[in-house]
Amino acid sequence: MAYRFRKEEPISAGIRRIARERVDKALGHLSSDRDDGVHEARKRFKEIRAVLRLASHALGDRFVIENRRYRDLGRALSEARDAQAAVETWDKLCARFRDEIGETDARAVHRRLQLRRRDVLAGDADGGPGSGRVSERLAAAREAIAGWRFSDSRFVIIQEGLVEHYAKGRRGLRRAYAGGRDEQFHAWRKRIKNQWYHTTLLEPVWEAGLGTRKKSLKALSDLVGDDHDLAVFSSLLAGEPQLFGLPASRQTVASLIAIRQAELRGDAHELGSLLYAEKPKAFGRRIAAYWSAWKANGSD
Repeated sequence: MAYRFRKEEPISAGIRRIARERVDKALGHLSSDRDDGVHEARKRFKEIRAVLRLASHALGDRFVIENRRYRDLGRALSEARDAQAAVETWDKLCARFRDEIGETDARAVHRRLQLRRRDVLAGDADGGPGSGRVSERLAAAREAIAGWRFSDSRFVIIQEGLVEHYAKGRRGLRRAYAGGRDEQFHAWRKRIKNQWYHTTLLEPVWEAGLGTRKKSLKALSDLVGDDHDLAVFSSLLAGEPQLFGLPASRQTVASLIAIRQAELRGDAHELGSLLYAEKPKAFGRRIAAYWSAWKANGSD
C-alpha cells in the first residue's frame, strides 16, 4: 500500500486506489493501541488531501467537498496530537540547549507536559472529540471515493494542480521571509508538505532524481515544522505558565525559543531557495516529460 502512482494503472484509477488505501490505514491506526495512532491517522488524512489537491481541477466541485471532509476529520483529532507535539518540542529544545535549561528543569517540565497529554487523551476517551466518531465517519468517506469521476486518465489531470501548488510554495517562501510572522511560516510549511507528498506520489517516475528531491523536501518540512511547533509552544508558555516553573525559568525558555526559531529559519531559507528555484510552468513541463518517458518504457 505504498503512497505512489503505478505505471500500469490509469492515473484516475491510481488516485482512487491511493485514497482508499489511506482511509484503510487510518482506520487501522485508530483501532490500534499504539500511542501514535492518532498522529498516524492524521498523516493519512493529509496524504489524501494532497492527492486531492493534485487532481483539484479535474474534480471540480467534488474537490471542495472531499477536501473539507478530510480537513474536518483531521481537526477532530488535533487536540490529542497538539498535546503530544508539546512534549516532543520541549524535548528537542532541551537537547539543543542542554546547559541553559538544566537536567532537573528539563525532567520536571517534561513530566508536567506528559501529564497534560494524558489528561487530553482521557478526555477523548470519555467522549471528547476523538477517534471513535472519526472511525464511523471514515466508512462513508471510503464509499464516496468510488464517485470521484475524471474526464481523462492521463497526466494532464494532475499537471495543473501540481504546478499550482508548487507555485504556492514558491510564493509562500517569499512571503514568509518578507513578513517574518509565525503564521506566514506555518502557511509556507503547508505548501512544502504538499510538494513533499506530490513528489512521493511521483517518485517512481524517476527514483534517483525525485527521490533526492523528496529527501530534501522532507528536511525542509522538518525545519519549518519545528519552527511552527516552537511558535505553538510559545503560546502554551504564555497560556499555561504553571507548566514551566518560576518566572525566571519561563523567561529563559522564551529567549531560547526565539534563538532556535532564528536558527531554523536561516537553514530553511537556504534549502528552500534551492528547492523552489525553478519557475512553476517549467517545473510542470519537466515532471510531465519524466512521466511520459516513464510510461513509454513499458511495465516495471
